Amino acid sequence: MNCFMCHQHLCDNGEDFNSDAYNLLATIGKENNIFLNAKEIENLLDDLRDACLKEKENQNYNYLERIPKDRFKDEFGISSTDLDNLYNHVKENGTASKMALAAYLMYLRTGQSQAQIASKFRMSQSNFSRYIDTARCDLINIFVPLHLGITNRQVLRDNCTVIAKTLYNLGEENIVTKCRFARLAINEILDFPRFTVDELKKISGAYQLSLAKSYIGDHLYNGEYEFEVMKEDKHPNYQSV
Repeated sequence: MNCFMCHQHLCDNGEDFNSDAYNLLATIGKENNIFLNAKEIENLLDDLRDACLKEKENQNYNYLERIPKDRFKDEFGISSTDLDNLYNHVKENGTASKMALAAYLMYLRTGQSQAQIASKFRMSQSNFSRYIDTARCDLINIFVPLHLGITNRQVLRDNCTVIAKTLYNLGEENIVTKCRFARLAINEILDFPRFTVDELKKISGAYQLSLAKSYIGDHLYNGEYEFEVMKEDKHPNYQSV
């Protein structure tokens, strides 16, 4: 009978009731006006079994149409009609089934663990994890862009052609002017301005003066200077090099 009894009311084999136990059961039944024969007990067990089977059928989430409307919204957060509309939006380009969408909505709605919800849908936890992942991806990639604003992917998709053409046209324009200057010795230029080290420090500072030689050396190519001069400069009194 799947219950525990003390040894005082069991026979020596430890399984059957002894005479004291039967007398006690009969006394309790008379005192509480409980009189059940074997047939009545059998009918009671049959009724209990039918009630359990009916409740189990209502708890079978593989048949969503059998779930009562009030409990449907409590479990999934939306009505069965809304679930049908949601599925119609994603079924054409998506891979998730209607059952997967329902399982994912229950996961979001109830906050239960995946193991608990997987047992309701009679699935293993590993399969259930992949099951609801397809629903999540379909909702994010298909339903959200249609109803909750645009995504960065849509912006890039709509503007990539424009961006590419703009960058391509920039390559054809002369944004900078390349100039090549010959390196001449100072002694060959008669009117070249000459300053002492102290005078140069007053103009450019000691730090810039000490780095000038190495900085110029980085721009030498075969003994000649190479500069890039901006074609359009915002400052008319200066030339960007």
